[in-house]
Amino acid sequence: MRTIIRFAAEADAYKLSSHIKKTLNETPFMISEGHEYRPSLENEEYWIRQTYKDGGMILLAFSGKSLVGMLSVSRHVRIRRSHVCSFGISVIKSQHGKGIGGQLMRTMMEWCTSQQGLEKITLEVFSNNKKAIQLYEQMGFKEEGRMRNEIRYRDGTYADMITMAFFIKRK
Repeated sequence: MRTIIRFAAEADAYKLSSHIKKTLNETPFMISEGHEYRPSLENEEYWIRQTYKDGGMILLAFSGKSLVGMLSVSRHVRIRRSHVCSFGISVIKSQHGKGIGGQLMRTMMEWCTSQQGLEKITLEVFSNNKKAIQLYEQMGFKEEGRMRNEIRYRDGTYADMITMAFFIKRK
C-alpha cells in the first residue's frame, strides 16, 4: 500500500496521540515510556497549534487510513537560535524497514530548505539506535556531540545521547 505524507491539523490530535502512545510502548528508543504520556485531547490540539505558530510543522504518514509515522519540527524561537530547528520522528514497529522514515525526512528537509533564515537541522538519538543513526547519516547528518550515559534503562544499562546536525545549503 502506498504511503501518503501530509501536514497535521488539529483534527488529527486523537490519531496523533494514539500513534505516540503506541510507539512509546513498542520501542526502547524514545525519551519517555508509554505510561508517562497522558495528554488530554485539548493539550494535543494546543501542541499542534503552537508548533505551527512557533514556525515548526508536523508531518503524518498514512498507509490507507492508518497513521504509521510522524515527524515534528520545532523551530527555535530565541533570536540567537532562530536559524536552528530540531526534529523528532517515529514510525510504528510493523512499518520499520519500509522507507517511511526516509520519506518523512526527505519531506521535512525540503520544507526546512524553503524556510526563510533556517540554516541548521538538529536531532538527538540514542547511541544504541543503530538503524536510526544509519538513516540520519545517509540523509547527511553528522554527529556533533555525545552525552555519556544520558539514558538509563530499567535493567540498569545505559545509552549515550548523540546530537547530530545537518547544515542547509542555500542555492
